[in-house]
Amino acid sequence: MSVPSKKRSVVVGFDSGSAGCKTAVLDEASGEVIEILPYRRHHNEYEKVAREILKGLVEQYDVRSVNITGSTGEVLHRTWPSTTRAPEVDSHAAGIRALDPRVEAALDGGGSEIKFFKIDREGRTYDFAMNPECAAGSGNFLDVQANRLLLEIDDDSDPQKHLPTVGLEAIVAKKTVPISGRCSVFAKSDMIHQQQKAVPVSAIVGGLHESLVNNMKATVIQQRLRGFEGIMSFQGGLSQNASLRHCVKAQLGLKPDQVLCHEFGYAAGALGAALAPERKPFVPGDLDRRAERDDSHQVWDKLTDDYEEEKGVVHSPMFDLSPEGPRLRAHVGIDIGSVSTNVLLVEEESEQVISKYYGPTMGRPI
Repeated sequence: MSVPSKKRSVVVGFDSGSAGCKTAVLDEASGEVIEILPYRRHHNEYEKVAREILKGLVEQYDVRSVNITGSTGEVLHRTWPSTTRAPEVDSHAAGIRALDPRVEAALDGGGSEIKFFKIDREGRTYDFAMNPECAAGSGNFLDVQANRLLLEIDDDSDPQKHLPTVGLEAIVAKKTVPISGRCSVFAKSDMIHQQQKAVPVSAIVGGLHESLVNNMKATVIQQRLRGFEGIMSFQGGLSQNASLRHCVKAQLGLKPDQVLCHEFGYAAGALGAALAPERKPFVPGDLDRRAERDDSHQVWDKLTDDYEEEKGVVHSPMFDLSPEGPRLRAHVGIDIGSVSTNVLLVEEESEQVISKYYGPTMGRPI
């Protein structure tokens, strides 16, 4: 009769951010890092994704404690009370120090937050700063612009459609164009303007990355790196973006060897959470609990189609174009907007419409 093998006792650190989930697994007794899971997008379904990840780990290991951090981690902790809530900034500091003890400052780039802090010899954080409420300089900002340009952020299987790869080519070649990084609305206007001038997409994407780092410097870091001679870590989900890594090294006034971009920097928060001294026994059955939703707010009834009766009749006579008829003089009108492209072909003498087209611009106006 075979004896089932004993599962390894582990502590799990889980960083549930605004855009993705990061997970670190440590040996309970020795503190050895067993594995750091790949970054996983949750598309605002962080509870579902967290449950899938943790249930998978429960099957593989004897999970003794789960320490949760991150901007959406508080909801998970309230839902699964046997988890332990770990302070976010302290977790990021402890995690990056575990990966590289030389680090004295960190720039943490996430989906909605950009954080900067320094770390003293005892591992305590100070000189903390974070972006204002507007998320123009964060990862969500890049996501929105990537969608407009029909490019991918995470999937790098096609380099021609991978936002960081496309941008890096122009950045290295110094063939970028200026894009506003302080506001998504202004950035969109700048991008449309450059597209209408037939500027290559790579130049626009490269400029977008450069502006985002300039925004981090102006609104978050400010003068905090003046006279800084130590090593700064660029970490968090945005540290996986090759274009941003290049810009951070080039634009913050530090020497190249002063900027650390660790391969597991994206999971520094999860690793630090796992290392937190406060731990509680984890009850796997908690994962079957569902977060309570606040349904107290008023929800309006769906709009009806009654307005259809109030709409006026719009008559747009079309020119009767016969295949056997004579050649006509006509004029083409093109209206390229931020969302749609409209094309109209009008017969010169009668000014009647011969043909028309209305469709989405889809980030490719030319």
